[in-house]
Amino acid sequence: MESQVNKMDHKEFVSKIIALYHEARLPKYQNNKISRGRSHTISSSVEDLFANFLIDNDKTIDKILIDQPMKIKTKTIYPDITIIYDNEITAFMDLKMDLGWMRGGLADLYKKDQLLMDVARGNSCRYKYGSKKEFYKEIQVSKKAIYDIVVISDQNISEAMLKNQIEKINEFETESVKLHILTKNLHLNTYGLDHNYVLDKVEIDESQFNDLFHRIK
Repeated sequence: MESQVNKMDHKEFVSKIIALYHEARLPKYQNNKISRGRSHTISSSVEDLFANFLIDNDKTIDKILIDQPMKIKTKTIYPDITIIYDNEITAFMDLKMDLGWMRGGLADLYKKDQLLMDVARGNSCRYKYGSKKEFYKEIQVSKKAIYDIVVISDQNISEAMLKNQIEKINEFETESVKLHILTKNLHLNTYGLDHNYVLDKVEIDESQFNDLFHRIK
């Protein structure tokens, strides 16, 4: 039996994101004459980290495609994460750092992904691959595939607005799309607080992680 002793757990995953936020505040090239105002974006790095976290915790995943455009019939979609089991796509995911990106549009994104899965399930899709994107691969989308929205932090949005968006989602809840919010109560990118303090105070919702792993197979 393969050992799982060294797999990345939920807390280590969150800790690595906090570290990425701290690193993003610094210039890529250190020089005492250079300082940075706004931080580098870390979304691409977190996509890579999240993919590694998923595979580290589920060795049965065959492959994860990151930020890979996929063509289904005449429509091209741009999932952040595409998960493949047994040469079949079982899950697409949108990965968001927090809810500030679209405070009033979360429910609209949910509905869009729901409509997309009505078309995608059971059909084939194709994508380009290779270092020069010179090859095409065709792959089947599972009849039970999902397109979930994974949000790292519930912050950067008012409690009332978040509640409103979740209520709208519940009006047309479907098993093909689900919202997962992984951490609560404190943003992982809080200035003036050190790494260990943030890690200690943030609420990591393990039930959301567990539900996510249950759904991707």
